[in-house]
Amino acid sequence: MAATRGDEATATAFPPRERLLLRLVDELHDGAQVSDDLWAALCREWSEEQLIELVALTGFYHLISFVTNALRVPLEAYGARFPTASRDGADDRRSPPASPSGTG
Repeated sequence: MAATRGDEATATAFPPRERLLLRLVDELHDGAQVSDDLWAALCREWSEEQLIELVALTGFYHLISFVTNALRVPLEAYGARFPTASRDGADDRRSPPASPSGTG
């Protein structure tokens, strides 16, 4: 889980194909768009149908995080927790609000 929090997915231990997925999720989360260069790389790995599903799935998880955060749905006791960044930039090990994307 910690590796998914890095600022640069390519600096993690994920295989190249998985790093593309992380880049896709990050770009969709950050700007609701996919850059041309990333889209071209994704097209080399997945079919058009699979890419539609990946974008829709990312949107679905974003929707779920909005709902669970807005409704203050309690966290599951057994669930792993992402550390949250405190205002000074240091990791804060408290449990963040429920967010499938791990971004709080």
